[in-house]
Amino acid sequence: MDIKEIEIFLSGLEMFYNIKKDDIKKIALLFSSKEYRKSDTIIREGDPGLHLFIIVSGRVEVLLGDESSITFLKVGEVFGEMSLLSGAPIGATIKTIETTEVLYAKSSVFNEILNKYPPLQMYFARLLRQRLAETNKETECFMGRLKAAYKISEATHTAQNLEELYPEIHKIVSERMPAKNFYIALYDRYSETRSFPYFVSEYKEYPKPVSIEKGLSGHVLRTQKPLLGTDEVLAELSDQGKIKQIGKPSKSWLGVPLKTQKKTIGVMAVYTYDEDVKYGEEELNILLFVSEQVAMAIERVQAHENLEELVKERTAQLNTAYKISEAAHTAQNLEELYPEIHKIVSERMPAKNFYIALYNPSTNTLSFPYFINNKGEVPPESMPVERGFSGYILRTQKPLFGSPEKIKTLIEDGKIIPVSKAPVSFWLGVPLKTRERMTGVLAAYDYDKKVIYSKDGLEILTFVSEQIAMAIERVRSQDELKKLVKERTERLEKVHQLNLRKDVLIRLSQKLASSIQLEQNKIFNLIHKNASELMDTDNMYIALYDEANDFVRFPLAFKGGEPTTILAGKERKEKGGKGRTEYIIEKRESMFCATKQEAEEWYKQPGHGEFMQDTLASYIGVPMMVGEKVLGVVATYHPTEDYVYNKDDLDILQAMANIAAIALDNARLYHQLIEAHKKIADVTEINTRTMITADFVHKLNNLAGAIPIWVDQIRDHAGEGLEDKTLNNYLNKIDTDVENLLSAARQISSPPEEDINIEPVLKSLFRRTRLNQPDNIEIYLECGDNLPKIHFVLLELESILDSVIQNALDAMAGGGKLTIQAQETLVNGQHQVEIQIRDTGMGVSAEKIDKIFSPFHSTKTGHMGYGLWRAKDIIEKNGGTIEFESEEGQGTIVTIRIPALKESENGR
Repeated sequence: MDIKEIEIFLSGLEMFYNIKKDDIKKIALLFSSKEYRKSDTIIREGDPGLHLFIIVSGRVEVLLGDESSITFLKVGEVFGEMSLLSGAPIGATIKTIETTEVLYAKSSVFNEILNKYPPLQMYFARLLRQRLAETNKETECFMGRLKAAYKISEATHTAQNLEELYPEIHKIVSERMPAKNFYIALYDRYSETRSFPYFVSEYKEYPKPVSIEKGLSGHVLRTQKPLLGTDEVLAELSDQGKIKQIGKPSKSWLGVPLKTQKKTIGVMAVYTYDEDVKYGEEELNILLFVSEQVAMAIERVQAHENLEELVKERTAQLNTAYKISEAAHTAQNLEELYPEIHKIVSERMPAKNFYIALYNPSTNTLSFPYFINNKGEVPPESMPVERGFSGYILRTQKPLFGSPEKIKTLIEDGKIIPVSKAPVSFWLGVPLKTRERMTGVLAAYDYDKKVIYSKDGLEILTFVSEQIAMAIERVRSQDELKKLVKERTERLEKVHQLNLRKDVLIRLSQKLASSIQLEQNKIFNLIHKNASELMDTDNMYIALYDEANDFVRFPLAFKGGEPTTILAGKERKEKGGKGRTEYIIEKRESMFCATKQEAEEWYKQPGHGEFMQDTLASYIGVPMMVGEKVLGVVATYHPTEDYVYNKDDLDILQAMANIAAIALDNARLYHQLIEAHKKIADVTEINTRTMITADFVHKLNNLAGAIPIWVDQIRDHAGEGLEDKTLNNYLNKIDTDVENLLSAARQISSPPEEDINIEPVLKSLFRRTRLNQPDNIEIYLECGDNLPKIHFVLLELESILDSVIQNALDAMAGGGKLTIQAQETLVNGQHQVEIQIRDTGMGVSAEKIDKIFSPFHSTKTGHMGYGLWRAKDIIEKNGGTIEFESEEGQGTIVTIRIPALKESENGR
């Protein structure tokens, strides 16, 4: 402050009312100003008096040596004067209770102005008398306080519990001030609420626990300062939004915090509805003094009660631990354990809404195996730990006491993303931990604002969580062990079933492979018999499909375990059947219906129908296929029972169908082989006859060709004898017969030619060769697409190719690879069909290659060497070529080229 401000301030004080203005200016020059922070000590009891102090702003508290409060001083009041006037040490400690500014003057200055200005002498004389009176009054008050403290201490020791102590405290306070309306509120730091264990009021009902955000006592708890609630103070606090009054407003209200050495435990308050009763500084000081004794007394009794409660709680905990342990041992699985845990928790605290969440570290998610919610909400199947209250606990690994204020703050700060649509009022959650890891979260919560959890609830849940985590881990281990045993048993059973099925399939394969001459009915009966060892085949059928005629017949059918007859395909079509058999044939895929409902759903689809007029409860049907060709269907079913068959049955039936298809195809190939052998025999016979005929015709031509010469010689020698008509007729007859004989020979020696498609000829030779091939020889056929036709004698062509192939096989007695390849080629502008036969046999030496096409020359002992010479002769007569390439020890390549028919003749 500057001098002018000090002058103005001093002019407004009572002690300077009778001092002239000019003198006040002089006095102002003698004072200095100083500002003290909150809780600063200005002077201390026992120190020498050195200054006079005047309060400019703020407020200070007058304390005795034991820190007990005597009174409060405000703006305009002075202190330090008693020591200056008496020469005694400072009699009390002066401490600021808020930021305070003071004017101060040294003791010499004080004595100077006191001697110079008589009005000041008069003021301080009156002040001295007042202070002496106040001292007497304070002494009396102090004695009253001591008496109150004694009574409170006595009540503390005689009261059995807090319920007995509170009325005694009320009685003691009432002896010192009006206290018709009185209460004690205790603070719960977990729920951030205050409860009212003692409450006496003229008009208000006994209140329930409320948040510290509301009411006058809530303001005292938040600020931890006394509140003298005059009309002006209450109006100001209400306008500032610092208090929300509850119930009927009082005329005067006084409340002080209940403080111990460690913490604030609550509030003690008196109030009145009587306009004639006003609380002031004196009542405030009394209540402050009493509050210290009350706080200590409450803490002392609470400690005693807490000891008893601790014993009870420990007993309850042991009982709870025993119940959880017992539940863990009696529960067959976790599904049985969870409801028991909920029941045990509900015995200790409100748990209408309760859940257990388990943590999966591999996916970093939570699942909810047990979830009870009175609003009907259901939990997600899994939830990332970034969301929800449970995720927050997992992330922090700490319990959460979710009071309304705490929940609001966490949500606003983005630390919790709520999952539930309905906002909860209170939420308690604790982590489930074992020694090794975090396993999940245990939580109880409520939507009802009237249900308020306390720290006891969190402590109960924390204790229970330890037991529950161990119980869950134990039952989970048992479940996993049971699961492993079950899986192993099932695996062994599956292995047994697989071995059984393998044995059945092996036996079936061996029986079907032991003879390729089995008739179809024998094949189908073997399928039915072997399938019956593995599944229900009382109702079974096998359908064969004739693709050319789009016709289905049923060579095997059982119904109710007895053979029966199913209508053939044509009759089915007449009745409009479009059932499962036709579907399997059309789609070339299996069908599996486990239940009647599945079957009914299938028949509802467009185009599906059933010839048998029965949807069938359980059905499996599989196609019999060779390559892409469908031979038929194998199916078994049960008309009424669901789940008779499973996927394994489908697989085994498909395997049997595959074996059956191979057996059917082998039987077909066998019959084709028989026919082919007959054809080969016929071709061989024809070839033999052709060669004999050729030799015969050759000789016949030689003989018959000489006869006309002999006839002419006879005519020359006969001379005139030719006039003999008989001789002449004989000679003419010989000429005519010889001509006829030669004409017939020419016809025999020239078999008919035809337009030939080379691809089926090669495929027939390939199949025939493969059936007779040695095990150590691989045979391959490669045909180009859309080969042109050739003009040739078919029997001669087949004989030539068969001869070349047989030579190749003979050259690979030690094993090897035979490749038959056909393609279209262009030679000198002419389209030809090129047939190349390659082997990896012993080959032919260079000196023998030149003679390979010579007649009566062969590389094989005991052979005439007639085949290649004859093949070359026939091919070249048809405008073609045959080439022979070979390297000894590397193999041989025979290349045959035959002119192709023109495109117009080929129909291309």
